[in-house]
Amino acid sequence: MRNVDLYKMALNLTRKDRKGNAFSVGEFNRYLQMANQEYYSQQLTKYEMSQLLTDSLGPFAVTGESITVTTAVGNLPAAETTCTFTNATEKVNSTGHSLSDGDVIIFNNEGGAMPDEVYADFPYYVVNKATNDFEIAVTSGGSAVDFSGDGTGTTKYRDAYKDYYHLIGDPLWSTTYIDRVTNLEHATRERNELTKASIDYPTVREAYTVSTDKYKLTFYPTGAFTSETVTVDYLRKPLVPFLDYVVTTAGLAIYFGQGDTRTFVAGDTYPVAPYTPTTANTYDAQTVELEWNDFDKVNILYIILSRAGVTIDRGDLVQYFEQQRIAANTI
Repeated sequence: MRNVDLYKMALNLTRKDRKGNAFSVGEFNRYLQMANQEYYSQQLTKYEMSQLLTDSLGPFAVTGESITVTTAVGNLPAAETTCTFTNATEKVNSTGHSLSDGDVIIFNNEGGAMPDEVYADFPYYVVNKATNDFEIAVTSGGSAVDFSGDGTGTTKYRDAYKDYYHLIGDPLWSTTYIDRVTNLEHATRERNELTKASIDYPTVREAYTVSTDKYKLTFYPTGAFTSETVTVDYLRKPLVPFLDYVVTTAGLAIYFGQGDTRTFVAGDTYPVAPYTPTTANTYDAQTVELEWNDFDKVNILYIILSRAGVTIDRGDLVQYFEQQRIAANTI
């Protein structure tokens, strides 16, 4: 059975805005991305209150991730690996890596630039892996990316499905749970004689570091965390789904949804970097994940329509969705 295609449903319902004008591809994609993030944020609030209030974020949870805390500081995402690119062989060099074909990774660079064909924070699939190197593709099992240079600076990659978003629960240090506190809470405790003693117990504070694109976890008392292993649970970033499309040489935008493929010809333009074909090729929809269940999809669709200025009763939308689900599962 096939799942209801959220993208095509939303596209059908947002063909026209309130003035009767057709939405552009760019506008539609922005609505979809905003709706996905807005709904994620709504569920995150519930998740923070109690994980029993919502199971929508379950697929985004990473549990039991071990990080090394050195001089009282640990970083998330933790597992980053340094690599280099070789233009002559189109290889990504990473000695003794543990990747497998089909793994999804993202790259970032510090102090230089990656080859022009490699984009930061864009999900790439591992293909043709060997012991000390591998190639990357923009689709699972697809053609390897052809590098135009070796790149400069320091490039690192990490598992796209472990990209840190939000710490949940209290980190575990051996058999001790570490209390999460904010800087303000820590200062408040220190000023109050009744709570001052509590800051002597292990605590952790988190803060985003722009220069390294990491979340820094600082553990207290600092003297107790010179070189320790701490286990954390966190929610990873959603890899925002989008409705894919290709602009043909004739300027026609052809849409394709999750699981669809299209044959591109030389000169076609794929709006999401890095794919602009110079030769004919078949391309899969670049939707890495759509992990919401059917109930979530209805709510996301409602947000999309609201953002787009389309007024519809939620009950009517649920009924429409159910009709589409039945139709999609009827083969």
